[in-house]
Amino acid sequence: MNSIEAIFLDPKGLSREEYDRIVIRELEKREPIDLILLIGYMRILSKVFIDRFRWRILNIHPSLLPAFAGGMDLEVHKAVLDYGVKVTGCTLHFVDEGVDTGPILIQKVVYISDDDTPVTLKAKVQEKEQEALIEAIRIFQEKVIRIEGRRVKILNDNTA
Repeated sequence: MNSIEAIFLDPKGLSREEYDRIVIRELEKREPIDLILLIGYMRILSKVFIDRFRWRILNIHPSLLPAFAGGMDLEVHKAVLDYGVKVTGCTLHFVDEGVDTGPILIQKVVYISDDDTPVTLKAKVQEKEQEALIEAIRIFQEKVIRIEGRRVKILNDNTA
């Protein structure tokens, strides 16, 4: 319908770096690569992959980083509720060599209700994740991004 290609690359039996090299080869067949979005990817990327696509890889995480870093899916939402925080959200960040440690591009806030469960909270956070992803794509299309240490600066095209 939309001519969006989908492929499956099985990581079974491969080291992280071996698998990433296969993914790199597949991606390079589709140059130019402006942006790679990790959405539910749940794999740690190798240095080889990160170096090849530095500052073009974004990961969405279901909390306001650096809080609750490293967790995945419902375990993050359960940890948020168990801790008793009043707000959570999502973070769209550039991928670096750490786990959920890269410079932050966008964060969206979600208020927690007394009756939230990990499942209801996940649904609320995923709505904000969708907003963040659309905003990031627009930023990449229309703006210039400058990364200075841990800070991400979004500039108008004519100020770069």
